[in-house]
Amino acid sequence: MGIVHALLDWLKAPEQTGLRRDFAVWFGRVFLPKRLPGVQLPPLGELSEVYHMLAENLESWTDQWKREGMQQGLEKGLEQGLEQGLEQGLEQGLEQGIEQGREATRHILVRQVRRRFGLTIAEQTEPLLARIAELRTLEDLGDQLLISPDGEDWLRAVRHMSVGEEH
Repeated sequence: MGIVHALLDWLKAPEQTGLRRDFAVWFGRVFLPKRLPGVQLPPLGELSEVYHMLAENLESWTDQWKREGMQQGLEKGLEQGLEQGLEQGLEQGLEQGIEQGREATRHILVRQVRRRFGLTIAEQTEPLLARIAELRTLEDLGDQLLISPDGEDWLRAVRHMSVGEEH
Protein backbone atom coordinates (compact mmCIF):
# COMPACT_ATOMS: atom_id res chain seq x y z
CA MET A 1 0.00 0.00 0.00
CA GLY A 2 2.88 2.35 0.81
CA ILE A 3 4.51 1.72 -2.57
CA VAL A 4 1.24 2.25 -4.46
CA HIS A 5 0.58 5.45 -2.50
CA ALA A 6 4.10 6.72 -3.28
CA LEU A 7 3.63 5.92 -6.98
CA LEU A 8 0.28 7.73 -7.02
CA ASP A 9 1.89 10.76 -5.44
CA TRP A 10 4.88 10.64 -7.79
CA LEU A 11 2.77 10.07 -10.94
CA LYS A 12 -0.03 12.53 -10.13
CA ALA A 13 0.58 14.83 -13.10
CA PRO A 14 -1.98 14.45 -15.95
CA GLU A 15 0.77 13.64 -18.44
CA GLN A 16 1.60 10.54 -16.32
CA THR A 17 -1.80 8.89 -17.01
CA GLY A 18 -0.30 6.27 -19.34
CA LEU A 19 2.38 5.36 -16.81
CA ARG A 20 -0.22 5.11 -14.01
CA ARG A 21 -2.27 2.79 -16.25
CA ASP A 22 0.82 0.68 -17.09
CA PHE A 23 1.65 0.31 -13.40
CA ALA A 24 -1.96 -0.67 -12.64
CA VAL A 25 -1.87 -3.37 -15.33
CA TRP A 26 1.52 -4.60 -14.08
CA PHE A 27 0.23 -4.74 -10.49
CA GLY A 28 -2.92 -6.58 -11.61
CA ARG A 29 -1.22 -9.09 -13.93
CA VAL A 30 2.25 -9.65 -12.46
CA PHE A 31 2.94 -8.30 -8.98
CA LEU A 32 -0.28 -9.03 -7.07
CA PRO A 33 -1.08 -12.51 -8.51
CA LYS A 34 2.31 -13.77 -7.33
CA ARG A 35 1.74 -12.38 -3.85
CA LEU A 36 -1.96 -13.14 -3.60
CA PRO A 37 -2.33 -16.67 -4.99
CA GLY A 38 -5.92 -17.78 -5.30
CA VAL A 39 -7.30 -14.23 -5.02
CA GLN A 40 -9.47 -13.14 -7.96
CA LEU A 41 -8.44 -9.63 -8.95
CA PRO A 42 -10.69 -7.34 -10.99
CA PRO A 43 -9.23 -5.77 -14.13
CA LEU A 44 -7.27 -2.75 -12.99
CA GLY A 45 -6.92 0.18 -15.40
CA GLU A 46 -5.78 2.93 -13.05
CA LEU A 47 -3.24 2.98 -10.24
CA SER A 48 -5.79 4.53 -7.87
CA GLU A 49 -7.98 1.43 -8.40
CA VAL A 50 -5.07 -0.74 -7.19
CA TYR A 51 -4.74 1.40 -4.07
CA HIS A 52 -8.48 1.36 -3.28
CA MET A 53 -8.78 -2.38 -3.96
CA LEU A 54 -5.87 -3.06 -1.57
CA ALA A 55 -7.30 -0.72 1.06
CA GLU A 56 -10.71 -2.41 0.90
CA ASN A 57 -9.51 -6.02 0.85
CA LEU A 58 -6.19 -6.24 2.67
CA GLU A 59 -7.72 -6.74 6.10
CA SER A 60 -10.18 -9.43 4.96
CA TRP A 61 -7.42 -11.21 2.99
CA THR A 62 -5.18 -11.16 6.06
CA ASP A 63 -7.98 -12.58 8.21
CA GLN A 64 -8.65 -15.27 5.60
CA TRP A 65 -4.95 -16.21 5.44
CA LYS A 66 -4.79 -16.39 9.22
CA ARG A 67 -7.82 -18.70 9.29
CA GLU A 68 -6.35 -20.87 6.54
CA GLY A 69 -2.98 -20.97 8.30
CA MET A 70 -4.61 -21.91 11.59
CA GLN A 71 -6.67 -24.59 9.85
CA GLN A 72 -3.58 -26.01 8.13
CA GLY A 73 -1.66 -25.91 11.39
CA LEU A 74 -4.49 -27.64 13.22
CA GLU A 75 -4.76 -30.34 10.53
CA LYS A 76 -0.99 -30.89 10.49
CA GLY A 77 -0.86 -30.97 14.29
CA LEU A 78 -3.74 -33.44 14.43
CA GLU A 79 -2.08 -35.61 11.79
CA GLN A 80 1.24 -35.58 13.65
CA GLY A 81 -0.51 -36.23 16.95
CA LEU A 82 -2.36 -39.21 15.53
CA GLU A 83 0.83 -40.53 13.96
CA GLN A 84 2.76 -40.18 17.22
CA GLY A 85 -0.09 -41.67 19.22
CA LEU A 86 -0.30 -44.65 16.90
CA GLU A 87 3.46 -45.13 17.04
CA GLN A 88 3.50 -44.94 20.83
CA GLY A 89 0.50 -47.23 21.07
CA LEU A 90 2.19 -49.81 18.87
CA GLU A 91 5.37 -49.59 20.93
CA GLN A 92 3.45 -49.98 24.18
CA GLY A 93 1.43 -52.85 22.77
CA LEU A 94 4.56 -54.59 21.60
CA GLU A 95 6.25 -54.09 24.98
CA GLN A 96 3.17 -55.36 26.79
CA GLY A 97 3.00 -58.37 24.50
CA ILE A 98 6.65 -59.19 25.09
CA GLU A 99 6.23 -58.82 28.86
CA GLN A 100 3.16 -61.04 28.79
CA GLY A 101 5.22 -63.61 26.89
CA ARG A 102 7.94 -63.44 29.55
CA GLU A 103 5.38 -63.81 32.33
CA ALA A 104 3.73 -66.77 30.63
CA THR A 105 7.11 -68.44 30.13
CA ARG A 106 8.05 -67.85 33.78
CA HIS A 107 4.70 -69.25 34.91
CA ILE A 108 5.10 -72.40 32.79
CA LEU A 109 8.66 -72.92 34.06
CA VAL A 110 7.59 -72.61 37.71
CA ARG A 111 4.70 -74.98 37.08
CA GLN A 112 6.98 -77.54 35.45
CA VAL A 113 9.59 -77.16 38.22
CA ARG A 114 6.86 -77.78 40.83
CA ARG A 115 5.81 -80.98 39.05
CA ARG A 116 9.36 -82.18 38.57
CA PHE A 117 11.15 -81.05 41.76
CA GLY A 118 8.37 -80.09 44.17
CA LEU A 119 6.91 -76.98 45.77
CA THR A 120 10.02 -75.86 47.69
CA ILE A 121 12.25 -75.72 44.61
CA ALA A 122 9.42 -74.01 42.64
CA GLU A 123 9.10 -71.33 45.35
CA GLN A 124 12.86 -70.72 45.26
CA THR A 125 12.79 -70.58 41.46
CA GLU A 126 10.11 -67.91 41.17
CA PRO A 127 12.10 -64.84 42.41
CA LEU A 128 15.14 -65.93 40.38
CA LEU A 129 13.07 -66.11 37.18
CA ALA A 130 11.53 -62.71 37.94
CA ARG A 131 15.00 -61.15 37.57
CA ILE A 132 15.43 -62.55 34.05
CA ALA A 133 14.28 -60.21 31.28
CA GLU A 134 15.55 -61.97 28.17
CA LEU A 135 13.02 -64.33 26.66
CA ARG A 136 15.87 -66.31 25.09
CA THR A 137 17.37 -66.96 28.56
CA LEU A 138 13.99 -68.17 29.82
CA GLU A 139 13.76 -70.49 26.80
CA ASP A 140 17.25 -71.83 27.53
CA LEU A 141 16.13 -72.55 31.09
CA GLY A 142 13.26 -74.58 29.67
CA ASP A 143 15.87 -76.77 27.99
CA GLN A 144 17.89 -76.86 31.23
CA LEU A 145 14.86 -78.05 33.16
CA LEU A 146 14.76 -81.14 30.94
CA ILE A 147 18.38 -82.10 31.63
CA SER A 148 18.80 -81.09 35.30
CA PRO A 149 19.07 -84.29 37.37
CA ASP A 150 17.70 -82.67 40.55
CA GLY A 151 16.34 -79.47 42.06
CA GLU A 152 19.73 -78.28 43.35
CA ASP A 153 21.30 -78.54 39.90
CA TRP A 154 18.31 -76.68 38.48
CA LEU A 155 18.60 -73.84 41.04
CA ARG A 156 22.35 -73.51 40.32
CA ALA A 157 21.59 -73.14 36.60
CA VAL A 158 18.85 -70.56 37.24
CA ARG A 159 21.09 -68.58 39.62
CA HIS A 160 23.92 -68.66 37.10
CA MET A 161 21.68 -67.43 34.27
CA SER A 162 19.99 -64.77 36.40
CA VAL A 163 23.41 -63.43 37.48
CA GLY A 164 24.48 -63.39 33.85
CA GLU A 165 21.40 -61.27 33.06
CA GLU A 166 22.31 -58.64 35.62
CA HIS A 167 25.77 -57.97 34.17
